[in-house]
Amino acid sequence: CSLDPGLVFIDMLTNFEKIGDYCFNIAEAVTGLK
Repeated sequence: CSLDPGLVFIDMLTNFEKIGDYCFNIAEAVTGLK
């Protein structure tokens, strides 16, 4: 049992979170909430 798959999974989750924040910021900017 190696640790690599878990690290890759956590890395993917972090990337998805960043992408989500980025999309959310764009949506806020487009709707003029900021």
